[in-house]
Amino acid sequence: MDKIRLIGLRFCGRHGCYQQEREQEQSFAVTLELSCDTRKAAISDDLADSVDYAAVYLAVKNIVERESYNLLEALAERIAAAALSFKGVTAAAVTVEKEAARAGEDSFRAQVAIERSK
Repeated sequence: MDKIRLIGLRFCGRHGCYQQEREQEQSFAVTLELSCDTRKAAISDDLADSVDYAAVYLAVKNIVERESYNLLEALAERIAAAALSFKGVTAAAVTVEKEAARAGEDSFRAQVAIERSK
C-alpha cells in the first residue's frame, strides 16, 4: 500500500486533564501517515484521483485547535477517524505529541502513536 505522510504539523490547542491545560494553549505536533492506492493519481496527475492532503491538514488543524480532549489518546483517535473519512484512505497512523507536558515543576514531551484502519 502507498503512503502519504504529513510530517511535523504544529498547532496550539487546549488538551489535558488539568484545568490549567484547558485554560492556556499549548503546543502540539502531529504526524499523520495515510495508506492509500496512488496508482491512478500517478497516471492521471489529477488531484481528484488522490487524497487532498491540504484538506486533510485543515481537518487536523480544526480538530487540534477547536476541539478539546483530556487525553492525547482521544485526540489521536479523533484525528485518525477524520483521516479515515477521506476518500481512498484505508488506514491512518497518527502520532500526537504534547511538546511541554508537565509533572509538577518539570516539563517533558509526551507522545501517543496509534494506527487505525477501515
